[in-house]
Formats: sequence, structure tokens, C-alpha cells
Amino acid sequence: MYNYLIMKKIITCLFTANIFAMLVLLLFFKESVDYYLKRDFMMSDIKLLFVALIIFLFIAIIIYHYKTGLSLFLERASKWLFPVTLILLFIFEAVFAVSGFFYSDWDPAGVLSAVFSLFDGKPEDVSYYYFSAHPNNLMLVLIYYRLLKSISFFIHGTSVYPVLLFQCLLFTLSGALVYSIAKRLSDSVLAAWIAFVLYVLVIGSSPWLIITYSDEVGLIFPLLILRLWLLAYDNHQERITCFLLFFAIGSLSSFGYSIKPQIVIVTIAILIISFINTFPFNKQSLRSLLYSVFPCVFGMAVMSCLISYILIPSMEIEYDKTRAFPMTHYFMMGLNDATDGVYNDADGDLTNSIEDPRDRRLANMEISKQRLTEYGISGFIKHLAKKSLVNYGDGTFSYGIDGNFFAGKELGDFPPVKPNKLSPVLNEIILPQGRYYELFSAIRHSLWLFILVLCLAAGTLSLISHNANNTCFCVIFLSVIGITLFELLFEAKARYLFVYVPFFLLSAVGCVSFFNKSHHS
Repeated sequence: MYNYLIMKKIITCLFTANIFAMLVLLLFFKESVDYYLKRDFMMSDIKLLFVALIIFLFIAIIIYHYKTGLSLFLERASKWLFPVTLILLFIFEAVFAVSGFFYSDWDPAGVLSAVFSLFDGKPEDVSYYYFSAHPNNLMLVLIYYRLLKSISFFIHGTSVYPVLLFQCLLFTLSGALVYSIAKRLSDSVLAAWIAFVLYVLVIGSSPWLIITYSDEVGLIFPLLILRLWLLAYDNHQERITCFLLFFAIGSLSSFGYSIKPQIVIVTIAILIISFINTFPFNKQSLRSLLYSVFPCVFGMAVMSCLISYILIPSMEIEYDKTRAFPMTHYFMMGLNDATDGVYNDADGDLTNSIEDPRDRRLANMEISKQRLTEYGISGFIKHLAKKSLVNYGDGTFSYGIDGNFFAGKELGDFPPVKPNKLSPVLNEIILPQGRYYELFSAIRHSLWLFILVLCLAAGTLSLISHNANNTCFCVIFLSVIGITLFELLFEAKARYLFVYVPFFLLSAVGCVSFFNKSHHS
């Protein structure tokens, strides 16, 4: 039992130290450090955080003053109020996405081009070279394509709007999952509403909703996996139920991995915590571990086979599997000091120029070793600090950065979209030339800084209240640690945090849970 508690406390300490280190870098070093893709906001991070803290302190005082009445009202009204709020959120997101939509001429354009080619019955027009190098985007193509085909009976011709509405639905359902998980973790409807409101502010109203890519489709998977695990955790005595839930977790993890590799991090965290929970080892704990690990791995294997041998081949897209960029490429690129670990054309050209997959991996590792040697210990620490600023230093999550991001409402042969009466208003907010774009970006970054402060408070309170052994929060904390390590090891960019931003929100709302010392998991 002692080892069991120590390991969970270590996880909480690492989470708290991680958030503390990121805040120190952002608040005290960001201004003086030059790094790749650095975004300057209208005020310094310290000033933005100060403004956010003042505003939310005022709101917190009001909530605390009316806490009892507000909690009672929400307890009674949430059964009808929350579904109505979800419907309103979906409508808002749909209007936002359709009115503000613009094409982006980077990976999303490559995906949409393949989707429209398949829809027109021309799989031969799909880019052979792009998907040979990046086959991970094929599942996204399949999802969008099947979506358009399924509604083609009702809508004639091609349109990007169904894809947008589909993503709005995923964003709305993700908000519902945040509410449900927060309620389960804190045992408080008020805390669940706070989590949901933060979700709407940080993600539900994010202009990333407009971009048709894997970050948006992948958003729901870590949350869905976490919710299924909580169900399994709460019903751990029911073996068949646990078996089926962990099989679903494994299946979703494999499917999510085919969309966004980072999605599998929460599953790794779940398996690690499941392993920790078996201490001290005995027949009962090992049997419990078997009912979680085996069905999860089995689900992964089944879904992986289904994807490789049925789903992807069903599109009849020609590509060369041996040309796929390996993980060693992204590790090598993550060590590139010219771009502080962000995408680098030269590294991409080098990997692409090597025919044999084995030689490609060896070349990647050789260059990686060379770069590590050149860095030395102090140089490597500075490199990781810069990568941390790249990853955490932009509360818009690299919005507007990739490629020809704002390509417009017409792009090549894609179906053009028409602006409506709200489009000019939104353009002033979400386009770089807009009158309120700088203010909009600053607000989003101040919200992100505020969330990080709440995460730090949650981790600290967890340790102080001796609640660091809370199993459910340990999974969330470990997932945050995992995504941080993933981006430090491989290619860097703030956008790659996006699918795990809800986990930061759930960590932040942990403050409420840790004040309630009677709540233990």
C-alpha cells in the first residue's frame, strides 16, 4: 500500500512541477527569449494573467456569495437546463463555423482534396506522394468522405458545410463529456457547470472549429476514453461490464490513434494507473489487471486490423506504405534548433529522399545523435525550454500559423462558400487584418494562462490536502504529463496540445474537488 500511494504522489508532484515550470517560463522568460513562431500579444503574459485573475476573482466572489442558492438551483434545473444549453451551444458553433469559414491551404486542403476526389468517384486523383508520406491522415479522409456520402441523398453536389456541422457536433458532445466527467470527479453540479463554461470559453468558441483537420475531429476521443474508464472504475466489481468497457477503450484508442497519435496517451495513462492499482500484488489485484489490460489490448488489435485491412482499403487510394515518415523523423525534427523543434522543410526533404524504410530510420537517428552531441547538456535544456515556450506560449494554440492558413472562401476546385450577413463581423475578430483580432487573441491567451494557474493550484491543493492518491485525477494528471513529454520529444507546436486542453480544464476544476476532503476515489 505504501508503494501504491508513493507512486501516485509522485505523479501529482510531476504534474504540479510541470505546470509550475511552464508558468515560470511564460511569465518570466518569454519576453526576453526569441523562439520560433513566437506570438506577441497586446500585453505581456504577466499583465494578461493579472487582468484574467482580477476578472475571475470578481466572478468567484459572486459565485461564492450565492453558492448555496446557485447549487440548489442547478441541482434542480440542470436536467432540462443543460440539454437546452447544449442545443444553444451547437447552434452558436454552427453559425460561427458557417459564417466565418475559410479554406486553409496546408494539410486540411490535402485532406479535403482527397475527400472531394473520392466523392466525385476519382480515387486516382488523390495525391499519391502526400498520403505515402502521411498515411495517418487517411482515416480523416475516410470519415469526411463517408459523412458526405451518407447525406448525398439529401444534398446534391459537394459542400464543406456538412463537415463543419459534424465538427460542431463533436465539439458540443465534447462539452457534454467535460460536464459529465467534472461532475463525477467533483461530486458537484456547480463545479461541472464551471468546467463547462470554461470549456465554452476556451474551446467551444475557438476559431479552430472552422479548420477541417484531425485536431478538431480528435478532440472527443480522449474525453470519451476517460469517461468509459470512469464507468469501468465505478463498476470494477462487474467483470463482464469492465471487460466490455476496456475493449471499447482499446478500440477507441486504436481508432483515435489513426486520426491523431497523441490520443493514445490517455490510454497509456489508464494502463499505468491500472498497473499501479495492483500494488501490492495478489491474486485478486492481478485478476483485476487482467480484466483491464487484456480486453484493452485486444480491442486495439481488433480495431487496428479493421482499419488496416478493411476501412482504409475500402477507399481504393493508392499510396506507398514504405514511404511513410517514421516516428524517428519527428524525433529528429524535434531536435532541430533552426525551428526549435517545429516543422522543418529540410528535415522533411531529407527523410523523403531516402528510399529504404530501415535506412530512413537509421539516418534519422544518426542525425538525432549528432544534434544531441552538439547541444550538450546545457544546450539541450535550453532547447527544451524553447520547445516548451512553443508548445505552451500561445493560448490560441498556433491559430493562423500553418502554411497559407487564411486561403479564403475559394480555393482551387473546392466548392466555394458564400459569406452571409455575420461574416463581416466575424472577419473583424478571427482574421489577422480584423479590427478586434489582437484583442480576441489576447483574451484567449489570458484564459489559457488562467487555466494553467488553476491547474497549478489544483496540483498543490491535491498534495496539501493529502488527496494525491485520487486515482481519477492521477489519470488526468498523467495524461497532461504525457502530452507535455510527447511534444518535448517529438515535433513541437501549440496546436498539438489542443485535443488535451479539456484535460487541463478538468485538472483546473480539481480545485473544487480537493477542497472537499470527504471525496476520495
